[in-house]
Amino acid sequence: MHSIDQRIKSGTAPVTRTPIQTIADLARAGQHARAVQAATSALAAPGMNPPELLALLEQRLHRLVALCELPRAEADARAILVLAQRSKRPVHEAQALCALALVQTRQERSAQALESATAAEAAAKRIRSAAEREPLLALALLHRATASLTSDPAQAATHAEQAAQRFAGLGDAAHQGQALRVLAAVLLAEADTPEHRALAAQAVALARQAGDASGLSNAISTQYQSDEDLAQRVRGLNEAYRVAREAGDLAMQARAEHNLSLAYGRLGLYRRAVRLARHSIALREPGLTDAARVNVWAIVGLTEAELGRHELARAAFELVQRWHAREPNARTKGTVLLVAACAVKYDNPRRALTRLREAVKVDSAWRLPYTMRDLASDELAA
Repeated sequence: MHSIDQRIKSGTAPVTRTPIQTIADLARAGQHARAVQAATSALAAPGMNPPELLALLEQRLHRLVALCELPRAEADARAILVLAQRSKRPVHEAQALCALALVQTRQERSAQALESATAAEAAAKRIRSAAEREPLLALALLHRATASLTSDPAQAATHAEQAAQRFAGLGDAAHQGQALRVLAAVLLAEADTPEHRALAAQAVALARQAGDASGLSNAISTQYQSDEDLAQRVRGLNEAYRVAREAGDLAMQARAEHNLSLAYGRLGLYRRAVRLARHSIALREPGLTDAARVNVWAIVGLTEAELGRHELARAAFELVQRWHAREPNARTKGTVLLVAACAVKYDNPRRALTRLREAVKVDSAWRLPYTMRDLASDELAA
C-alpha cells in the first residue's frame, strides 16, 4: 500500500482530507510550491472563520519561508497579526508574533525578530489554558533564542535551553531538536568540545525521530560547519545539502551551500566555492534584505579575488558598498571595511592596511581571526 507522501507525488492523494491536512502532507512530501497553491485556494473559499484563516495563513507562511519567499511570508505574518488583533485573544496574538519573529529572523532583522518574539512570550503568558499556553510559550522562547543567536549568544543559550526543556515536557521532539540546535550552535562557537558536539548530535537525532527534514538539515549543518576536520566538514555539509534537497527546502539548501562554499574556500577550491556561493545567493534572492546581501556578496568578492578575477571581485565589492549605504548596519561594518581593503590592496597597499586595521576593531567575532591573519600577512609584506 502506498504512503500518503507517495500518493501526493503521484497525484493520487485522497480528496477527503481537510485543507490543513493536505497542505501538511504536501509539505512533508517536499512539495512546498503546491502547498502554497493549496493554501491560497483554500483561503479563497467563502465563509471561513478567523481561526481557520489564521491556520491557513500560518501554514502558507511556513511553506513560503522554505521557498525563500520572505516578502510574501512577511505579508502573511502581517495578515495573521491583523486577524489576531481583531480576535483579541492572547493565543492568536502569540501565534501571530511567533510567525512574524520567524520571518524577521530569516530576513536577518535580529532586533525586530527579538522584539516580536519577546512580545509573543508576553502574550503567551496571558493565555489561561495550559494546553494552549505551554506550546506557544516554548515556541516564543525558541524564537527569542534564534533571534539573539548572533547579537547576544549568552541570552540565546539561556532561552534555547529553556525552550528545549519545555518542548521535552510536551513530547515535541521536532521543536526540542530545533532548540537544542540553537544551544549547540552557541556552545560550539565558544568551544568545540565532545560535550558540545554530543549536544549537536542529539539535535540531529531528535529531528530524525520527529521526521523534521528541514530541522534535520539545519541541525546537520550546525553539527559540521565548524568541524576542524575539513574532510569531515565537507561530508557533513553535503549530507545537510542532500536532506534539504530531498525536503524541497530551498532555505536550508541555500544554508548548506553557503557553508559548503566557506569549507571549499578553506581548502583552496575557490572555483567550487564561488559557484556554490553564487547559487546560494540565487536561491535566497527573493527574500534577501540589503543588509543580508552585504555579507554574502562580500564572500563572493573575496573568493573571486583569490582566483585573481579582480574585475568580478570589484563588481561584487561595489554591490556590497551600495547595499550597505542603503541599509547601514553595525554588524556589517567590519565586512564593508574588509572588502574596501581588498578592493585597493594592489593599487594602494597603504590604504588597504588602514582599512584592515579599522576592520579588526569592529569585525565579527567569528571572522576576526581571519581578518587579523590577513592584517599580519599584509603588514609583514609591507
